[in-house]
Amino acid sequence: MFLKTIKREIKNNIINHQNIEYENTLDYIKGFFSLYKYFTIWVVTINIFFLCGYFKEYYNSILFLNICIVIGSIIIRIRQGSKFLCRIYKKIFTIKGRLYTFIDFLFHYLLFFIILLKGGKRKKNELILGLPITIFYLLLFDTNKLYKIQKSISTICLICLSLIFYYY
Repeated sequence: MFLKTIKREIKNNIINHQNIEYENTLDYIKGFFSLYKYFTIWVVTINIFFLCGYFKEYYNSILFLNICIVIGSIIIRIRQGSKFLCRIYKKIFTIKGRLYTFIDFLFHYLLFFIILLKGGKRKKNELILGLPITIFYLLLFDTNKLYKIQKSISTICLICLSLIFYYY
């Protein structure tokens, strides 16, 4: 019964625009690495390393990255509503409705709360990991194309959040 509900939610809340089947292992590998154009995947990867015991000395930077993700998620929700267009290698689809809300909560808010609960030593003015990763991402990817957010807005949000973190 539960699996039927999940399948129905996926079927009702994903609109396929281009669903080209992957033909070999290389396509799956390219599909996996194409996920890294989304900043959330970068932060999820860093969160996994942190929760496994690595990057403990960078708790402040990891907290900074998670807050960037939460703020970005809120901005995307305000601008795009309850749907998000994804391009993953050969596949293009829109996630909408309750499935989008669930994925948004799972990858943005829940991980943020887990990092807060895990805790760590908070060093004032320490953004040695978080700030370069965020700047590198903004230089490497077009936020207007991926999220429909102008690069200037992304940069202003980054500067404001960096200043808050620096002086807090």
